Amino acid sequence: MGQNQYLLIGGSGEAGQSAISAIRSFDPNSYIISTTTTKEPVSNSDLTLFGKRADNGLTDAIIEDVTKEGRSLLFQALIYTPALGEVGFPIEESTKAQIDETLGICLDPMLSLEKRLQPKLTVAYSAFGCLAIGLGKNQNYPICQTGSNNFS
Repeated sequence: MGQNQYLLIGGSGEAGQSAISAIRSFDPNSYIISTTTTKEPVSNSDLTLFGKRADNGLTDAIIEDVTKEGRSLLFQALIYTPALGEVGFPIEESTKAQIDETLGICLDPMLSLEKRLQPKLTVAYSAFGCLAIGLGKNQNYPICQTGSNNFS
C-alpha cells in the first residue's frame, strides 16, 4: 500500500499546524500538501502550494499544482482551515454581505474541493461561527444560527 496523502488548506495558521501535528502523530509516513496565501513554506508540510486563496478558483489551482508536482489526486483527508474573513464580533451582528463573503471563503471552496477530489474524510474548521453552529432558523442561510437578525 502507498503513502497516505493529505490536503491541508490553510497550513500556516494555528489550526493548520495542529492538524499537521495530529496527522504526523497517527500517520508518521504521511505526505502532507498544504496551501498558503503567503510566499513562505508551511512548516512540517511535505509540499507547499503558494498563493492559494480560499475562493472560487481554489479547486482548479490546487488540481493543476498537485498534478504538475506529479502527485496523485487521491487524498486520505481534506483538512480545511482557512484563516481569512472578518472576526472579532458576534455572528449575530454580521450583515448579509459579511455572511455571503465569509461563506465564499469558509464554505463554498471547501464544497468544491470535496466534490472534485472526493477525499475519504473532510474536516473543516472556521472561526466564523457559521460552520460550527449547525442548522439554524434563517431561511436564506440554513446552516447559520443568526439570532434575531433575519437578513431578508
